[in-house]
Amino acid sequence: AKAKKKGGPKYDEVGRRIDRQKKVVSDSSSDEELLDDLCPSSRRDADFERELKRMKKKVREGMTAQQREEMANPWLHTQISDGERQLKKDMFKSFY
Repeated sequence: AKAKKKGGPKYDEVGRRIDRQKKVVSDSSSDEELLDDLCPSSRRDADFERELKRMKKKVREGMTAQQREEMANPWLHTQISDGERQLKKDMFKSFY
């Protein structure tokens, strides 16, 4: 039988090897190599976030400054009717 090492690899709270993380972080700065140690769902999440950033940037490039402002705070730029405004006021008053 093999003798077990007393000081085996250490793991963080997520289950990743700490010694591998230090090695990967110190050797390179690319996102691809940092994702090698993560589970597949974490890689998918990171890929999704990257793609989402690209899409948002692409959409923003095609907008005018006014359109960007409207997207940033849509509540300032929506139009509601007087009847709807009165209904909301009445509902607010009845709630309190």
